[in-house]
Amino acid sequence: MKSGDLCHIPQGVTLREGVKYPSLILTTEKPEIGIFLKEDDRWAEVVVRGQRWSTLKNKIYPMEDANANQTN
Repeated sequence: MKSGDLCHIPQGVTLREGVKYPSLILTTEKPEIGIFLKEDDRWAEVVVRGQRWSTLKNKIYPMEDANANQTN
């Protein structure tokens, strides 16, 4: 994914404000749509509900274009 892409965050994913010493922790109660910002080896940074969060990058997925497989 690249910065600005929409991402799918499933139910039950832990989001942290900060990585080493998180000041807030949120576990998603339902699937969420976020905006992908950046990633490193293990963590991804996303915007969810207007707030910047970190989560394990293997817990988020790119949004698929619903029209990508249609032909005209």
